[in-house]
Amino acid sequence: MGLLVFDGMVYLYVISLFFYYFALIRKEGSFRRLGFAVLALVWVLQTAFFLVPTFKGEPRTILSLFESLLFYSWLLVGLTLLLQRWVRSEVFILCSVAIGMTAFVLALVAGRQDAALSMPEGLVSELLVIHVTLALLSYVAFTFAFLFAMMYLFQQKTLKRKQWQFRGRLPSLEQTESLAYVSNLIGVPLLAVSLLLGLVWAHLRLSFNFWLDPKIVTSFLMLTFYGYFLILWLRGVRGERLAWLNVLAFLTVCVNVFVSMGWTSFHRW
Repeated sequence: MGLLVFDGMVYLYVISLFFYYFALIRKEGSFRRLGFAVLALVWVLQTAFFLVPTFKGEPRTILSLFESLLFYSWLLVGLTLLLQRWVRSEVFILCSVAIGMTAFVLALVAGRQDAALSMPEGLVSELLVIHVTLALLSYVAFTFAFLFAMMYLFQQKTLKRKQWQFRGRLPSLEQTESLAYVSNLIGVPLLAVSLLLGLVWAHLRLSFNFWLDPKIVTSFLMLTFYGYFLILWLRGVRGERLAWLNVLAFLTVCVNVFVSMGWTSFHRW
């Protein structure tokens, strides 16, 4: 897929963002449908990026930072398109698309770095592919949890100030809180299994001490934060405290991604 196509996809992302923005401001369904159509086109093009090499006998591995960020963006966009049927909130969709576009642009930047990096021998294996796939799925779940937490905090703040201009455009406080919990409930086991498989692979393939690798350390930090979130939820904790914990936990996800750009010894995704 040529550079021109990637540039075009960035423009399509921007166009879809504008449509969803106008849908939020003008409350017109036509803008929402146009945004959906453009975003669906982006998803189709991203799908082609992964499928076309497969038909040529050169399947993608999603083991480089470039491909893993593209896969994350693809997952996020696809699930956002799917969730529009149930979560009719332009704010949620707008933020989700913006994050997807950011990941896509970062992937293009990372692609230039990956070209100069050599992969460890025997890196491509089925175990590692499952490990990376589960990790990226957990990242998507945590991204949704972060968006729902931010929506909760924003709506709570507007309600306290009795500002009603966004009323009807956001889910209720109870709904956003529950959706954040469900997202984390899905993300935590995905991340836990991913870490387990990754450690097994590292034990079998790597000859050096990998436990202090920044990617592994921040991954366990992520699991600790989100596990603590679930514990608090089961203890009956609700409200602003839990929402801010969600935001703080997502910062560890961001750190986990950025350490792959130069502060890890063997991770390239």
